[in-house]
Amino acid sequence: MHWTDGESPSLVRGRGSRLGDDLHVLDTGAGLHHRKSSSGSGISRLSPGRTESGERSRSRSPSISPSPMARANSILREISQRVVNLSNDSEMVEQSMRRKSSVRDHRRPSTSAPTVPSIPDIPDEAETPYPPPPLEKVPSIVDTSPAPFTPVHPVRLPNPLLGKTWGIFGPENKLRKWLCEILVHPLTEPCILILIVAQTVLLAVNAASDAVYLQSTDRQWGSGFDYAIFGLFVIYTLELVARTIVSGFISNPRQMSTINRDIGFRKGVLQKANTLFAGQQVRDKLPASNDAPGQPSIVRTFTGMPELDAPGHSKQQQRIRLARRAFLRHSFNRLDFVAVVSYWISFAMQMTSVENNKHVYLFNMLSCLRILRLLGLTAGTSIILRSLKKAAPLLVHVAFLIGFFWLIFGIIGVQSFKSSLRRTCVWVGDDGSGQNYTLNIAPENIQFCGGYLDAATGLAMPWLKPDGRNGTDSAKGYFCPQGSLCVEGPEGPYNGTVSFDNIVQSLELVFVIISSNTFSDLLYYLTDTDYLAAALFFAAGIVVLSLWLVNLLVAVITSSFQIIREESKQSAFTGEQIDPPNLDDESMTKKSHLKKLFDKTHYFWILIIVYDLVVQSMRTAYMSDNREKFIMDSETIVTLLLLVEIILRFLCDWRNFFRGKRNCFDLLLAIITSVMQIPAIRHSGQPYAWLSAFQIARIYRVVLAVRVTRELVMLVFGNIVGLLNLILFVFLFTFLAAILASQLLRGETPSSDAAGQTVYVTFFDIWNSFLGMYQIFSSENWTTLMYNATQFNLIWDTAWLSAMFFILWFIISNLIVLNMFIAVIQESFDVSEDEKRLHQVKAFLKQKEVSGSSTGNLSLAAVFKMGRDSLRHRDALEYGSATVEQLLKEAVVKDFLDDQQEGLGKRPPSMQMPDVSAVDPGFLSKYWGKLVGLNKHREPNPFYSNAAFTRANEEFDPRAAAKRVVMTTENRRRTATIPAKAPQLQRVSLHLQTNKSAKETLSISCRSWPRSRTS
Repeated sequence: MHWTDGESPSLVRGRGSRLGDDLHVLDTGAGLHHRKSSSGSGISRLSPGRTESGERSRSRSPSISPSPMARANSILREISQRVVNLSNDSEMVEQSMRRKSSVRDHRRPSTSAPTVPSIPDIPDEAETPYPPPPLEKVPSIVDTSPAPFTPVHPVRLPNPLLGKTWGIFGPENKLRKWLCEILVHPLTEPCILILIVAQTVLLAVNAASDAVYLQSTDRQWGSGFDYAIFGLFVIYTLELVARTIVSGFISNPRQMSTINRDIGFRKGVLQKANTLFAGQQVRDKLPASNDAPGQPSIVRTFTGMPELDAPGHSKQQQRIRLARRAFLRHSFNRLDFVAVVSYWISFAMQMTSVENNKHVYLFNMLSCLRILRLLGLTAGTSIILRSLKKAAPLLVHVAFLIGFFWLIFGIIGVQSFKSSLRRTCVWVGDDGSGQNYTLNIAPENIQFCGGYLDAATGLAMPWLKPDGRNGTDSAKGYFCPQGSLCVEGPEGPYNGTVSFDNIVQSLELVFVIISSNTFSDLLYYLTDTDYLAAALFFAAGIVVLSLWLVNLLVAVITSSFQIIREESKQSAFTGEQIDPPNLDDESMTKKSHLKKLFDKTHYFWILIIVYDLVVQSMRTAYMSDNREKFIMDSETIVTLLLLVEIILRFLCDWRNFFRGKRNCFDLLLAIITSVMQIPAIRHSGQPYAWLSAFQIARIYRVVLAVRVTRELVMLVFGNIVGLLNLILFVFLFTFLAAILASQLLRGETPSSDAAGQTVYVTFFDIWNSFLGMYQIFSSENWTTLMYNATQFNLIWDTAWLSAMFFILWFIISNLIVLNMFIAVIQESFDVSEDEKRLHQVKAFLKQKEVSGSSTGNLSLAAVFKMGRDSLRHRDALEYGSATVEQLLKEAVVKDFLDDQQEGLGKRPPSMQMPDVSAVDPGFLSKYWGKLVGLNKHREPNPFYSNAAFTRANEEFDPRAAAKRVVMTTENRRRTATIPAKAPQLQRVSLHLQTNKSAKETLSISCRSWPRSRTS
C-alpha cells in the first residue's frame, strides 16, 4: 500500500510547461479539482491512471460563493477537528483563529488610520519616478499548439509509521496502514463527534425524568438506554484499539522519544519526571524533544518534504502526527481511555448486580468523561482550554504548596479536636416520659458542649464518656443547663461525617476553611466543645490558607494568562488581538452642515434622559395616583422627544445612519418605547413594568457622555468576546458536570432530612443537578450539599466518593474557572509595549516641555522632595541641560521609538511652529517669590515652554510629537543665539536667579554671540 495525496502540480502542468503557464485557467475553477482530490481518501486514489475525459468533464463556471451545504460541512469539519482531534494537532486551534482574524482584518474597513497629509514643494524627490518592481517570474510565451500527451502519476509519500506497536505491528504492517487510513479519513472525526453528542443527549434525556429515592438506580440492565450506550462504547473501544495500534500505547517511537535513552531508560525516566516538576525556565533550557522530521530543513527543502500548511498534504501531516505521539501522551486521550475502561468495569458490575447492591456508581460516572471533549465545541472555548493547559504547570506548583499546608492543618485538627464534635447535650430531666433527648441533629437541633451544670449543686462538671466516667478533670467550653448532661456519643453530626476524628474527615473540614464559606459554623461548634482558643486554629487557617494561598493561586492564574498573551501576542480567551470597541459613530466622511448643527444638541438629549431616569426613580409601592400620573405622562413626553431625536438623526446623516451600532440600538429603543405608549400596553400593569427595562436602558447614553466612564467602558468591553467565551465555557462546563453528578448521586438523597427539613438539591433530575453544580461554583452555602451527600451515602461506605467529587468540582470551578474572570478583565487593562512606550514618550515630553526644569516656582512635588536630593532620587531632567539635549537628539528619540526605516526629518518650510503661550506663575509661586524676594515682576518667563501637548492618548502620535519636540528644541537653540535687545536682556537677567537651566542656556548663548554685536 502506498500513500498518495493527489497528483503533483508540476506533473499536471506537463513537462514542457513552466511555472505560471496555467494561470489563465484559474478563473474557470479548474484548480478546484486538485483540492477536492487531495481531501479524499488515500485508499481511493491508489490507481495512478486518470483519463483526459474526466478532466474535460469538470465544470468551468466560476464559483461565486460556497453553498449552504458546503458551509455546513466546513463548520462540521472544524468542530470535529477541535473536539475529536484524532491526530493530536495542538496548533490547529491557533491556525484557525489566526486565519479567521486575518480574514476579518482584511474585510474590516480602516477607521483609525490617520490621514497622511501631502508635503508640498519637495524638490528633486517629488518628480522622481519610482522604478518598476522586478518581476519574480518572466511569463513564458503561450504556445497554442497542442502539447503531447504525457502520463500522469500520483505522488508517493513516504511511510511515516515508526517502531513496533503492541510489539508486533511494524511500520509496514498492512493492518496498521489500513487503520491509519481509516483514522485520517475525512469522515472519521465527524462520525466520532456525532457519537459524542449522541452520548451527551442520551445521558441528559435519561437524567431528565424525576428519580425515586433508592429505586431509580436499583434496576436490571437491559433497557433501550443501556443498549444504546453499549453500542457507543463498542465503537469507542474499536477506535481506541485502532489508535493504539497505529500510534502506540504509552511510549513514543524511539526516533521521537522525549526521554533521553542515551543515558539509560531508568535515568531518562527520572530526568523526565524531574522536568515535570521543574519551572518553565528550566524546561526551556532543556533540549527540545525530537518533534520534527529526522531530516534538517535544508534537506527537506531540496527533497520536497511537505510543510505543515502546504495545500494538499493535510492527510500526510495527520499520519505523521499519529506516528510520532503515543496514544496516552495526550490529555484527552487519557480521559478517553479511563472512560472506556470504566464503562466495561461498570458493565461487569451491572451484570453481576454488584453496582446495585453496593451502590457504587463511580465507574458509571467515569464512563461519561468523554463528553468533556465538548468543552472545545467552539473556537473560543478551545482557546480557553489551550490557555488552561499552558497555565497548568504553574497551577500544579501552587497546588503542591497548598496541599502541603492543607495536610499540616489537617494533622493539627486531628491532634487538637478529635472526638470533640461527638459531645452534645442530652436532656435527662424528669418529665414523666422516661426518655432522654440528644441534641445531635444538625444544623437546627444540635448543641455541642464541654461540660454540664450539676442538677443539685449547679457546679460545672466535666463531660462524660458513654460508660459514665468523666472525660477530663475540669469542664470547658459550653455548659449544658441543669437537668442535662454533656455526653460523648458514638457519632457526630451528619451521621458522623463531620468530625476531626481521622485525617480524611479532618482534611474535608480544613478545605471548608480554605473555601471561606460556612467555616464559622465549625468555629462556633469547636468553641462550644473546647476553649475559646480553638478560634485561633480557624484564624490561622483563614490567614494562611485563604488569604495567602488562595490569593496566590489567583495571582498565578492571572499572571499565567498574562504571560500567555505576551508570548503569543494574542488574547488568551479569544486568540485574537484585543481591539477596543468603536463606541463613537463618527464617520471618516465629511459631515454636513446640518449634521454639525445637530451634534451641538447632544447634551440636550442627555439631559432629557437624565430627567427621565430621575422620574423613574420616584416610583414607590405606596405612591399616590397623582405621582403615578406624573411619572407616566413624563415618560410619554420623553419617549416622543427621543423619537423626534432619532428621526432628526436619521435625516441629518441618512447615508451613514445604519453603519453606526449606537444608531441602530437607539432606533430599536425608540421603536419599543413608542409601542409601549399604546394604551393597551401602557395600562397592562405587570407587562408594562417588565417592558420598562427598555426605558431604563437609555442610561447607557449618559454613561458614554461622561469621559471617565466612557473610557472605562471601552476598556472593559474591549475584550467582550473573551468574556462571552468564558461565560459560554462556564455554562457548558457546569452542564457537563451536572450530567456527571446525576450519574453518581441520582436517587441517593431523600427529599427531607432527619429533622424533617426539605432537601432542595437532591440530584434527582438534570435540572436540579445543574442548580447544585452552579451553587457549588458560586460557593454559596456549598457545604450543605456536601454534608447531605456524605451523610446519606454513609450506609453504602461511599461517602468519601461524594466528598471528593464536591471538593474537586469546587477547586476546578470556583478556585480556577471563576478566577479566570479576573484574568479576562485584567486582560482588557493590559498595556502593550507600544502603548507603554507611547505613554513614556508623552510623560517625558510633558515633563520637559510643559513643566520645564525651573526651580523658581514652588510646586507640591518640590515640597515633598525637600531633603531627598540624593542622586538616587533625582530625575533624568535634573542632571542639566546637556542631558536634556542628549535625550532630545534625533538619534536618541529615533532609537527609542524603534523607527529604523526613516528618521525624524528636518522641518519643512511650510510647517508651523507651536503657538507661543506665556506661562504666568501660580498662586503659591507668586507669594513664595515675594517671600524670598526673587520674583519682583510679573513678566512671563521666556525660558518656560512654548509648546503644549493636550491631546488624548488615543490621538497622540509619539513620532509626530517627537518631531515637534526636536524641532522646538532646535529652534530654541537657534533663538538663543540671536542677539536680544537691551530691554529683553534686562528682563531675562531678572529670571537668571530663578532658573538655573536658563542661566546655563544664557551663558552659552552669550559666549556664542559675535563680539561686534555684543559690544
